Amino acid sequence: MLQAKKLGKAVYVFSVDSEGGKVIHVNHVPEALKSKGLDARTWAARVTEVLGGKVGFLLSSLWTILK
Repeated sequence: MLQAKKLGKAVYVFSVDSEGGKVIHVNHVPEALKSKGLDARTWAARVTEVLGGKVGFLLSSLWTILK
């Protein structure tokens, strides 16, 4: 994630909690892509629609915890 931010790249990261039955995901959209219309919240909302679950926002990053 940090490398993508340094390079000005959009990135989406997923982590699975098999025991808890959850998926946590976070994304980052650089300013250059925000100005072209890519929105981190919209991106996460679309992923959440596919996977199910709920969305939560933390600082400038977007975290989603899915059941």
